[in-house]
Amino acid sequence: MVLLEVAGGAQRPDEAAQRIAAAFLITPVDEQIAREGARIGSALIRKGRFPGWTDIAIAATAIHFDEELVSRNERHFRNVAGLLLETY
Repeated sequence: MVLLEVAGGAQRPDEAAQRIAAAFLITPVDEQIAREGARIGSALIRKGRFPGWTDIAIAATAIHFDEELVSRNERHFRNVAGLLLETY
């Protein structure tokens, strides 16, 4: 999901995707991550703070691997319980 968002914003998306994929571990959204994302998304929908499924999948992946998520979009991630978020 991150690869899609970052490469999609590049002037040359195919080249950007290749460079990013070569430099980072690309992890698919598996059943465990999907379940975590469904729980997160459902809770945020009920609160009226749903940022979209792409950002939910990104947050669920970070939580699953116990990793910090670095983003400049604090608004989309600040309401995700259990997420370690670093903004810039």
